[in-house]
Amino acid sequence: MERDIACDRGTIAHEHCEYILKTAAKLARQSANKKGAWKIWDDGLARPPKAITTWALKKSKDGAPKVAWPAREYARGLSDWLVSGSVTAIHASEFSVSSEEGFAGTADALLDTPLGLTICDFKTSSRESDKPEAWLKDHQDQLGAYSLGLRERAGIRVDAGAVIIAKPNGTIQLRMLSELEMRGCESRWTERNNIYKEMLLAGEVC
Repeated sequence: MERDIACDRGTIAHEHCEYILKTAAKLARQSANKKGAWKIWDDGLARPPKAITTWALKKSKDGAPKVAWPAREYARGLSDWLVSGSVTAIHASEFSVSSEEGFAGTADALLDTPLGLTICDFKTSSRESDKPEAWLKDHQDQLGAYSLGLRERAGIRVDAGAVIIAKPNGTIQLRMLSELEMRGCESRWTERNNIYKEMLLAGEVC
């Protein structure tokens, strides 16, 4: 029962963020097109001015559907971070990433933050205390996998990662990963994936 509740709150909170990000991206695109304000950066990605993204995120949050009470505070924590000014451009939300190395998954968001192009993972926790660094390792390595997949499939090199954990009191735990840390996450994921493939070949896993 507790696991079902956790899954429900996580799904609802994710859907809330997805609505805000996709609606804001649409609003920002319309506004930037009207003003002729798009700029292509050196990484090949187009970005509107930060002010347009900030306006679009706040407008999207204000107009978002009401969240069911079991997930309301979790959704509030995540959405408050989105509109806090940390997000300066929205590139993608809830998108598939895969690799010829045999892994695939769904990344929560690709955003611009003060650290640059950032791959994000949204989580929820039933506790108000912060998760220890050791608990975050799996999620950080998952971001490393997404980063590798983006570079392989789309030629996109991320500058940073973010694990954003929503808590039941409406606050978040934010773990930002620098470019150097992301390269370490990529290496750890590659090592883990290679070990798994070796175990498959040896018949040690099904």
